[in-house]
Amino acid sequence: MGKPAIYRRFSDKAELVAAVIGQQLPALDPPDLGDTEAELWEAVRTGFPRDGAAYVGLIGGLMAEHKRHPQLIEAFRRSVLVPRRAIVQGVIERGQSRGDIRSDITAEAALDLLAGPLLARIFAGANTGPAWRRRAFETWWLLVKERSTP
Repeated sequence: MGKPAIYRRFSDKAELVAAVIGQQLPALDPPDLGDTEAELWEAVRTGFPRDGAAYVGLIGGLMAEHKRHPQLIEAFRRSVLVPRRAIVQGVIERGQSRGDIRSDITAEAALDLLAGPLLARIFAGANTGPAWRRRAFETWWLLVKERSTP
């Protein structure tokens, strides 16, 4: 494929890079199951990058190029990261409106609490496999779920 064909589809290099990264990530489309915990677990199970180290390495590369090519990380944020965060944040907000998730925590803070441990473990070189992800999710759920009043 030549340059003209590529630039008919993508406005610039940054959009091309963001599209390639987006294609490498699993789809993130959690269904409305009427069960907030199940919906969010599905988002974690299927939507978080399977190879966390490669994903973080890719983002690290974009950040390393930030001074010379700031449009690369901005395109990634705009077309990949922000939309994916919005999807999960929407599920959290739906859970709050159902009364399943504490309303004294913003949906954005709950999202950060969900994603942060994965990134921290990847940076530390620690295991982030399926068993760890399940335990981390269960711990997160205990922290954010609405507590019933006695």
